[in-house]
Amino acid sequence: MASIYFNLREANELIPWLEESFRSIDPIRQQAQELRERISDAEQRVRVNGGGGVDSQSESRRRLEEIIELIRSRIAEVQSRGIIVRNLETGLVDFPTLEEGREVYLCWHRGEREVAYWHEVDTGFADRQPIDPP
Repeated sequence: MASIYFNLREANELIPWLEESFRSIDPIRQQAQELRERISDAEQRVRVNGGGGVDSQSESRRRLEEIIELIRSRIAEVQSRGIIVRNLETGLVDFPTLEEGREVYLCWHRGEREVAYWHEVDTGFADRQPIDPP
């Protein structure tokens, strides 16, 4: 079981912070994707040209590793609050909570105004259920 549990109010209070956190990661993710594509294109050219020019990619690879580490640190910041990041691209997260003495997850993703769904810990997004109004 998780050591941090959220109630619905606590989870909803974190939504603006989560939106901003994911928004700040977007351009970094874009940089990483562009570098991956550039490296892949260069590797393809190297294969076609017989293997020359491999050293020219070391700087791009180093930069990609730096960017990946920055993304990991941003995710770690979210996770340090007890929030489980499921999908960075869609901003899908789970908030552990207790319901009738068992652990379940409050489920939210970017663009939703509030946490309105939950699911069992052994299921996922496809099986989420609407939260019954109080």
